Parts: sequence; C-alpha cells; structure tokens
Amino acid sequence: MTFPPVSALDIFADVSEFTTFARSKGLRFHLVSTSVQDLIFQEAARLSAKSAASSPLAWFDEYHTYNDTKAWYLDLSRQFPQLATFVPTVGKTWENRDLFAFRITANPNPSRPKIWVQCNIHAREWITSATCQYAFHHILNNYGVDQAVTELLNSAEFVVIPFVNPDGYDFTWSNDRLWRKNRRNNGGSYGVDLNRNYDVQWGGVGSSPLPSSDTYHGPGPNSEPEVQSLVAYFSSLSNVIASLDVHSYSQLILRPYTHIAAASANEADLKQVSDEMVSIILGVHGKRFTPGPWYSALYPSSGVSQDYYYAHGSPFSLTIELRPTTAVPGFVLPPDEIIPSGEEVTPALLHYAQFALNSNLRKQN
Repeated sequence: MTFPPVSALDIFADVSEFTTFARSKGLRFHLVSTSVQDLIFQEAARLSAKSAASSPLAWFDEYHTYNDTKAWYLDLSRQFPQLATFVPTVGKTWENRDLFAFRITANPNPSRPKIWVQCNIHAREWITSATCQYAFHHILNNYGVDQAVTELLNSAEFVVIPFVNPDGYDFTWSNDRLWRKNRRNNGGSYGVDLNRNYDVQWGGVGSSPLPSSDTYHGPGPNSEPEVQSLVAYFSSLSNVIASLDVHSYSQLILRPYTHIAAASANEADLKQVSDEMVSIILGVHGKRFTPGPWYSALYPSSGVSQDYYYAHGSPFSLTIELRPTTAVPGFVLPPDEIIPSGEEVTPALLHYAQFALNSNLRKQN
C-alpha cells in the first residue's frame, strides 16, 4: 500500500532523549520550541487564579471544566426554552460521566432535517468544545435577529454533543494536559483513541493495535461506551443530513474518505461547501484554512467518526481542524483566541448547515 507523502511530523519529547534517538537513526529534525511545558504551567496557574464570569460573554474569556460546562448548557436551555433542549444523558463513559446532548430548533419536529455536531473527541483539544459553546450561544442569541439564523432554525435542528470524551477531558485538567484518549483501563496502560474506534474500516491503516499508542483502536469495533452511546443516539435520529466533527489543530476542513484515496459519491458538493467555508473563515480574521480529503490532506486513518457518519446516512460529513497551524501553542491555545475562533467558525457552520439543507430540499423536489 502506498501512503501520501508526509512532509513533517510534530513530536513532543524530551529534547536530549529524542536528539540521541534521531541522530542514531539518521533522522533530520528541527527543534521548534522547548516551551510547551512552560505553556502548560502558565495555563494551570491562570486557571487556578480565574474569577467567576461577570457577563454572558465573559464566559468565553477562559476555558471551563466538564462539570461547569454541563451546568452552563443546562442554564442556556433555561434561557431559551422555546429553542433549546438539554438532554442530560445519552449514555455513560468508562468513569460513569454523562454524555449529554444539546438540541436547538424552533417548533421541534421529529422528521425535521438535522445537523449533528460533536466536539472534544480528543481530550486535549480544548478549543473545540469552547468554540462549539460560542457558536451555539451565538445562534440562540440571534434567533429572531439574524435572518439566516432564524430561517435555519425554522427549518432544521442542531444536535450537539459538547463532549464526546468527558473522562479524557477531565484528565487533562487534573493530570496530563496533553492526554488524547479516553480512560479505559487496558491493564498496564490507559485509553482508546475514540476516533479510531468506529466500525467503518476499524483496525485498518492509521490506527494501532498497541494499547499504549495514542491511536490505539481498542479491542474491537465500537468497543468503547462513548462510541456505543453516540452510535445508538445517532441511529435513533431521523433525517441527519450533515455531521461535523470539531478538532484541533491545523486549520483544515476535511472531507471523506479517511482510509482510502478515493472520491466520495458527492465529492463535488463536499468540495464546494468546504471551499466556501474556507472563504468565509478567511473573511473574518484572515485565518487561512486548507480544504481537502482527509486521506491526502492529513494522513490515512481508519475507524474515524467522519467516515462512520457518512456511511450511515449523513451525506454531508466533514471534520474541521481549528486554530492554530503550529505545534506551539498547538493544543495549549490561549483563551484570548476562543472568541476569534468562534467568530470565524460560526458563520462557516451556518453556511454548511444551510448548504446541506438546500441540497436536501433539491433532492426532495
């Protein structure tokens, strides 16, 4: 099998140990930064000293724990009872946390077209859940004010999973800021990469059978309670026309497929909407995102949520990789980038949802 070329890899490691290893193997490398751990220390100190938010938008001045965010979504549903529904749980994690959901529409109708959005499948990607919070806070506050928002919520429903990986996310607050996986006890190591555990092409290229690996695919397809719960919840919904998995970092908009270099059945539409999303994002703060098929624009991967949702009835299935483009600050993105990230992603998300809705209406006619 031939894989697309990789120009470079970002590696977090002890400088001395990696230098010795790389030189022994004749590898070329460039030291980008020795300050990632310093960023983590600074973040921890800042969070320990944070004060309570004094206004609705002040919430976005900082990152928040799983418990605080869950309470925030519940409060948001109470502020907008005609539009938002807080679903306390659609399943449990290994450590018995709730996988809660948040649904937004006007005049709910079970058959209404739905847009599935999930965040924080990888624990260390804090900006993903924060950007989702901004986006749906904005959407709720602009119903009846913004014509595009109003028309969309009158016609479609957002189904949001704010945290796919609550256990891992909580672990990044308490133990290891750069933890990626869930918290399955593998007996000698912990965690499964939930974004290699879905049953589409499970166990294939770009996933690992080694429990200690960051891309460990788990003992079997859909083996993890988090994936099992989301698959069941997704399957219970009718007419899911679009799905978006929100990740960081790299500033990419990725479309099927993840596991093979082949065009999907609706490649033309997916390419068009991806290109338009890139243009929308660029017009907000000048951040340039790159669109492309996952397999060639990122790296070959199997058992990924994007291809699962595409294979199970969601014709518009994308992954977005948020800010930044570089390993520093990488996953430890400063909180003053939460609002700018939300400002650029929200209109792109709205356009994506409307594009999928229009496509769905054309098919019906």
